[in-house]
Amino acid sequence: MINAILDHESFVLLDGFHLTGVSSVSLSSRSNNSINSPIGTERGLTSPSGPSDQSMSLSRILIYQDPIYDILGKDKMVVGQIHDEKNNSYYGFESGYLRNYSINCAVGSFTKVNTSLGILDEISSGINRKKNGDVRNGPRKKNHPRLDATSQQTTSITSEDFQDNKVIGFNYSVSVDHKVYYGIGSVNPYAIEEKRPIKYTASVQLELSETYNDETFDFLRSRENRDISIDIEGKNGTKLNNVKIPNASLVGRDLSQSTNGTMTMSLSYIGHLGGDNKILP
Repeated sequence: MINAILDHESFVLLDGFHLTGVSSVSLSSRSNNSINSPIGTERGLTSPSGPSDQSMSLSRILIYQDPIYDILGKDKMVVGQIHDEKNNSYYGFESGYLRNYSINCAVGSFTKVNTSLGILDEISSGINRKKNGDVRNGPRKKNHPRLDATSQQTTSITSEDFQDNKVIGFNYSVSVDHKVYYGIGSVNPYAIEEKRPIKYTASVQLELSETYNDETFDFLRSRENRDISIDIEGKNGTKLNNVKIPNASLVGRDLSQSTNGTMTMSLSYIGHLGGDNKILP
């Protein structure tokens, strides 16, 4: 399209980091309104029925030590911007918090990371980067971590459930719930509180070289007794991420076999992390 803004003419800035490896980004805002029908008239009235829902979603290839995962559970707000270099303009927010963080890894593909953030203040354009690119107690722009692509040989996941079977893929996700407090006469919230426990889920796909030796009802008797650890490194040995599932429980097994295929099993886990943490004010 003529005069369209192309992907190489924009970049994403989050928590002071100029993010590389972004495959897609979106900023969305939804206003909660309802149409009322007052008595004595056929005319409708559109009025707010609740706070606006604003969010930022990011999909990235993991090619450096991920600074976004460190936001999880921290007492801080983050600044997010989509920068249009072609028109020297900006579109973003000043107060965001992490809602969900997920990792996907499979044989033959790069490790992918998806991130979802909630937004408290107004999403606006024309943000002055010299002012709003700052992060709390930090410089305007942080040094970018060293680039180092992943491979299937440099990614590992450990658990006593895998035995000698080959891991061919996994999905990891952590979700954080929040309670946002609004006051009369104010558009923006006056406080936000992180609601614990933080919830973890994971699924692991195995190519079986031996049959699974546990019984299916074991997970009814054995809960919160697993130690799940995922270690992701780059080809040059750079440590990109290490995530765990605290208080992990094995909650599902799916065994499958097909013609001209190998026998595979998918294991499903859940976990949680307790405690309370207030973010604002």
